[in-house]
Amino acid sequence: MTAVAQLRAALPPGCFVDGPSQGVTTERDLCRYDLGEPLVWVRPSGTSEVAAIVRIASETRTPVVAVGARTAYWWPLHYDGAIALDTSGLMQIDAPDDPAEPIWVGAGVSVRELDERLRESGMSLACHPDAYGDTSVAAMVATGFTSGCGVGASDLSSVVAGLRVVIGTGDVLTCGASAVLGGPPFLRGGLPDPTGLFFASDGALGVITEVAVRPQPRVALARLIWSQEASASALAAQSKVAARLRARGLYETFRAVQRWDRGGEEPSTEVDLIVRSVTGAAELEARVEFASAAVERELGVTPRCVERELADGPAAVTRWAGEQGGAWRELGGLNLIGVDVNVPYGALSPALHVSDSVLAEARELPWLSLRRALYAGHDHLNRGMHVA
Repeated sequence: MTAVAQLRAALPPGCFVDGPSQGVTTERDLCRYDLGEPLVWVRPSGTSEVAAIVRIASETRTPVVAVGARTAYWWPLHYDGAIALDTSGLMQIDAPDDPAEPIWVGAGVSVRELDERLRESGMSLACHPDAYGDTSVAAMVATGFTSGCGVGASDLSSVVAGLRVVIGTGDVLTCGASAVLGGPPFLRGGLPDPTGLFFASDGALGVITEVAVRPQPRVALARLIWSQEASASALAAQSKVAARLRARGLYETFRAVQRWDRGGEEPSTEVDLIVRSVTGAAELEARVEFASAAVERELGVTPRCVERELADGPAAVTRWAGEQGGAWRELGGLNLIGVDVNVPYGALSPALHVSDSVLAEARELPWLSLRRALYAGHDHLNRGMHVA
């Protein structure tokens, strides 16, 4: 029997679909890169069905590709001749008695859906990889994101307490130190554990079906903004402020963006700093004052505090950029070329020198917009270059 015939014999009819659930083309991704033509689309609803698919793929030597929200800008999937496994059917979200306990989440749940669910009980998702929230929880793990606002208050490894993964044989592996001890997920550390192997593995080591996420309590936040000229030296100066404030644990997200639009004016460096407090409004104001003084001292500009959010109030600062799925509407007509590079705080200068050269060469192309950004993480800086 062929792989497709075995799949149809082993799985419920409802698993077989015409394409991904997002209602977009199956031939091209968000930025119009060719994806290929799969043998079959399957949408399993649980780990056991994923295991059955992978076992059949292994026995018939047929490639299988896990397909998530597919909102990556420059790393398109290729599933030509493969079994396209649509993870959007893996949508369970457990409800632990204690909202602070780690929660098992299906691979297809978006980071936005999870964060909004957690906020109903006073918690939050401490990191997320995109401004629309379309990325799935499993894709967050499989890509090991480091760019954008996703750096936030926590890195990925601190948020993930365990995984359920179907490896290449079709066996189900439950990761996390607590799983070895036979208990519910709480922390990864304490015993030898393979969880980290699946971070940024892009599905090469197995299909992630469930993620145990450690929520964090909501905190008080404030957003500071300022502008400077759009030069490499101005961008480099931002990293000095970021390093100073990160060492004191003051901020959630530090982002500096430069953007050029064809026919528009030369832009400035737009900087977005989210200051955090764990005790409430009084501490938040003190942190805003300290951060503002540091910016003035290092950069000679006075930031504006434009938004505040308390732990028990509406999401004024941490709201998502637009409607879920907005990335498809706003970016779907572009061909984007992008490169992200992670560098230590002390090694930014060479990366900026290279990006100046890239910008100069890009201006010789029929470009629509050019963008470079600096995202400050806990121990590294992420440099992004995007050409549309």
